[in-house]
Amino acid sequence: MVGRKPAIEPREVVAAVMQFKERVVMNDDDDNRSIVVATNPVWYEISCYLNGRMNGAALHTFVYRNAHGIKDSLGFISGQNKKNSLMTEENSSHDDDDSSEGNSDTSITLPSKKIVLTFSPEEWKSVEPEEVRYKNNDKRSTQSSRVYHVLPKNTWTPLLAEHFWEHTQLPCCLSFRRARVHPYGNFYIKIVGKCTVCDSYFEGIVHERPPTTARVLMECSYTGNFDEVHKAKKRRMIGPAQSKAITAMINDGRSSESFRETEAARLMKIGGNNPSIIPTGNALRLLKSRKIASEKRNKDALTAIALMKKENEYKDIIRNVGCDPFFIYYYNKEQIHMYREYSKSVTHPQIIIDATGSVVKNFMKFGLEKTKTLFLYEAVVYDKAKNHSFTVTNMISESHNTISISNWLANWMASNVPQPMQTVCDQSLALLSAIVKTFTQYSSLKIYIEVCADIITNRLPRDSRWLPQCYVRLDIAHFMKLACQWPSLKSLNRKVREIILRTIGRLVKCQDLQEVYSLLLSVFISITNESNGLVKNTAVETSCERHNRRLMEIVSTGIIELDEQLDELIDYSGTGSDTHDMLEEQFCHFEGLEEHNPFQKWAEKVFIESEQHKQEGTGINPLYAPEIVPHLIKMMKLLPLWSGIMIPIFGFGDVICSSAAVESSFNKLKNITFKHISLPTDIESFLEIHLLSLRGSSLLKSAEVFATDIRNDAETENPVIQNKNYNLNMSNCPLCKSGSFPSKNGAHKCSVCKIPVHALSECSAHLPNEDDIRLCYSCLEINEKSKENNATDNWCRRSKKQLKSASYIIPNPHLRHVNIGNSRNLRNLPLLKNGSRADELKACVLKSQNTNVILSNTCAFDSIASMIMVSFCDSQNYSSGLLKNKTKFVEFISELVKNGITSHTYSERAELIITSLNPNRETMEYNTTLLICDTTPKSVFKYMLSEFPSLKETSKCSNEKCEKYQEKCQDRCFVTFTTTSGQVDDLQELVSNGMKTEEFICNHQINEPENIPCAFLRKTSCEVSPLHVLIEILYWKGENMQQSSEAAPHIKVKLCDIPEVIILNGISYDLRGVLNYRPGKSFLRSSIGHYTTYARRSGGNWELYDDLKKKPMPISQNTTASCELLFYSV
Repeated sequence: MVGRKPAIEPREVVAAVMQFKERVVMNDDDDNRSIVVATNPVWYEISCYLNGRMNGAALHTFVYRNAHGIKDSLGFISGQNKKNSLMTEENSSHDDDDSSEGNSDTSITLPSKKIVLTFSPEEWKSVEPEEVRYKNNDKRSTQSSRVYHVLPKNTWTPLLAEHFWEHTQLPCCLSFRRARVHPYGNFYIKIVGKCTVCDSYFEGIVHERPPTTARVLMECSYTGNFDEVHKAKKRRMIGPAQSKAITAMINDGRSSESFRETEAARLMKIGGNNPSIIPTGNALRLLKSRKIASEKRNKDALTAIALMKKENEYKDIIRNVGCDPFFIYYYNKEQIHMYREYSKSVTHPQIIIDATGSVVKNFMKFGLEKTKTLFLYEAVVYDKAKNHSFTVTNMISESHNTISISNWLANWMASNVPQPMQTVCDQSLALLSAIVKTFTQYSSLKIYIEVCADIITNRLPRDSRWLPQCYVRLDIAHFMKLACQWPSLKSLNRKVREIILRTIGRLVKCQDLQEVYSLLLSVFISITNESNGLVKNTAVETSCERHNRRLMEIVSTGIIELDEQLDELIDYSGTGSDTHDMLEEQFCHFEGLEEHNPFQKWAEKVFIESEQHKQEGTGINPLYAPEIVPHLIKMMKLLPLWSGIMIPIFGFGDVICSSAAVESSFNKLKNITFKHISLPTDIESFLEIHLLSLRGSSLLKSAEVFATDIRNDAETENPVIQNKNYNLNMSNCPLCKSGSFPSKNGAHKCSVCKIPVHALSECSAHLPNEDDIRLCYSCLEINEKSKENNATDNWCRRSKKQLKSASYIIPNPHLRHVNIGNSRNLRNLPLLKNGSRADELKACVLKSQNTNVILSNTCAFDSIASMIMVSFCDSQNYSSGLLKNKTKFVEFISELVKNGITSHTYSERAELIITSLNPNRETMEYNTTLLICDTTPKSVFKYMLSEFPSLKETSKCSNEKCEKYQEKCQDRCFVTFTTTSGQVDDLQELVSNGMKTEEFICNHQINEPENIPCAFLRKTSCEVSPLHVLIEILYWKGENMQQSSEAAPHIKVKLCDIPEVIILNGISYDLRGVLNYRPGKSFLRSSIGHYTTYARRSGGNWELYDDLKKKPMPISQNTTASCELLFYSV
């Protein structure tokens, strides 16, 4: 194929440029010569000199690329560079003529590489030549178009550059000039390129058209000064290279540096060159920024949101948008339907409200002003019956005051959703005030608390229009977290701090003002008296000593014994009238609003009363902490919100309220929904993803809701008198007073809360000019303005480690045994380490043995010790029973509970094992003895608790002349329970049957001349231990009950399936522990394996005590145990 004739001969161009040589060449201060820039007027003048046959830009390129050696004529290059230029020129001419002449001459002087690139079938398919049809503008031609074969645009160059790097590891930045495809020529494909740094020449040829599924080989040559040091230069990202980077940074959420590091690990070798195909970090960031910007509706965020709101997909979801201050409300119709159905299924609907930050970036509003910190507000419902939660409404706002939050909630209420009757949030004044303004008939939190105080003291009737329409509660986790952060509390001993916090947790559970008073008085007396013990020079206990003991009882058992001793302790009379007077005082706003609060004033008077109990005692009070008093008094300001004192008044509500549902929603949002995106992100992207997630979640959960009947027909027909809002209408309506309540299926309902009403002016009202639309009077009340409108949510929503919601709410029996005055920081029950952990335990020095002792495989002893230790700690009756007979083992357990692991603990353990279990001994070097403690837990229990057997059998013959008239059988340390089903459901029945009295013929040989057997009846009875029962579980598979018990397998049972209580001879025994066994290689019950203890604590939670671990681990009640022994105690 012959190309078209050039418009101008190259020699004419060279001659024209030489005419302007002085102006084309430029010298700098260092006499370095260079070509003038393309915008210099000289190129236009040269073009005019050539009569416009070549434009100025083409002339500059002609000279800059040294076409036809023109730089040599201009005096630029000589020597080696001249040869390189000539080689490039020759190669260029060879390309045009499809000839190979001249390459042999230049390859002699310059380095050259011969490589073969191999393309897989998948790679070749992506770069395979394709047909391109061009319109033929030549009128003389008979064809209207011409067909060419070309490689796909922007696709083949990144792939070729990567293969080139893999074969050469050269830093050259290849720029491919052209790729020619000749379907019927001497070669199929020919590609030419050069390095833009060292001008090395690349040529690649595919000789034949390959089959469809075959690998493709491309023979390549690379010639030039590629071994010289290169300046850093990168290839431009196009095609698949660009798509790969965008996918990694945008879709996968990886940073630019992470992408570069991944590519470097894939392509580079240690000490190698920096590839030109790995882009710079700045290029990647710029690519990401441009890609994100190209997908936005508008570069201005507010304009983009406005456009988004008008789109069909979002017009019914984005409800309202504001500019100054910025806010956006959004919720979809599926969320509304979900909440309506939930409200029908429960008597008292509840929502949980909270806010979080660090999800949306601040942005410029119309390019003039940047928004303040943006928070995401969310209202969530937790449905206990279906055990799932769902979001009902959201707001993103830069304003965090009461009015902004109240407007958002009011906007949601305007969607004809039922009003929630209970709301939970954290201790934020803005949130609390907004909830009160929106969901109750009161205009401020101040009035809400005053009304609660009046109702508590019976100044207002409980069943009246004064009762708030919504029960406002505080999240207990947030409340306890704030208490834990009191500066004065942090400086106290850990055990003292725990007692105070657990007492506060007990206050949270109180549902009676008298109970709150009793606890508060005890706390004030305990923390304000410096001394305790006995009053000096008397034998009478100080008030501080008695109240300290009472607090310890409360926080360790959770039970207050209201007996005569407690009556003397409190010695309080006239509580009603005094309390009533105290609560008449004005309320004091917390967080800086200085007015009087009735609950705070009441707490101050309780504190004044506690000072009358100050006495000088003989001991030092470990609970002395007077700096806590101001915090406790201030805490009482919101008593109706964080305690259960209003539960009896409202008639509903949980003792402990939690916002875990909304926290879980935020966690899902940040770690799952936006897992692929770095937060905070721009608001447009956030809304698109969040709205899609909310709609999908609502659809999935609504499918579950509508699959079941919310209420049966009988419930639907009943008159609706359960809602507290209805009381406001019932007090004045004559029909309601007479007992004729409106039916739920009646013709008239409140258009807002959907409560049935009568069409009477005393029961409901109608909108102007709308007689058919009725409203109950509670929905007509207008919220009043108050000072709280200026309250602002000022918290910084930083992620911190959250306290467990029930950590200070449930009792801690361990506190009953520890010494509060001891400064040693004992947090939990200790865990004995296995003697085989030689890397962590040193040899025990035993004075009685005059040697160093090392123990191995002590898991049997450790598991029994842990089981007894937990029972000793959690049961006061059990610990008292053991301490009546203080054996060495009981003293060992008592010290473990009180003081934990000390320097003498492991020596005492070794003494007990040597004395009672007689382990095998092996003498080692350096006066060291190895004790091999291979035994079973039954043996450990038998010898360590021989004074406390599980059973005592007594056998008695009715014949007084019988030599064995009365014989006491051997004590039994355990009871055997046999099962063939692999279940323990019938444990109570079978164990009880084994305890029954048995009668049989004595048959003892009487020493008489006849030597006849005794024919009288002998009775055998069992006496159960009043402290504990150890039960061995034998599991027989099949019908062979005569096989050895050693071969009986261990039963596999879930912890929750084991009976928690058994009753024997009228004594109730609680499940305390399960001994778990991991068998050895022989799988016999006595084989050397590993024993662990699953301990059931007093709160019903389970813990694993494994002496190969560092500490006890909490476990689920659904854990399956390989059960060998069950331990029950009183």
